[in-house]
Amino acid sequence: MLHMSIAIGNVVSLLDPEKVYLNGELFRSLPDCVTAIQTELNRKSGQYVPVSLSTLGKNGALLGGIALALQHFFQVPQLQLHFDD
Repeated sequence: MLHMSIAIGNVVSLLDPEKVYLNGELFRSLPDCVTAIQTELNRKSGQYVPVSLSTLGKNGALLGGIALALQHFFQVPQLQLHFDD
């Protein structure tokens, strides 16, 4: 998890997100990974950025891409989409 937390730390340094969502079968099957990454990220970066498991499931990347495309196409600075299961 050290390498994963370093990679996430690099992205956090570049993009300064408010929160990091992890998605994928690995994280869903091993939820303790999220806690380990959060701990390492806090220790390495010196700043607190919450890390949590995405609730969007297998379609998370697709839905994120759609949200980015809509945001760019309609030129809105911040787009919030709400999905029902």
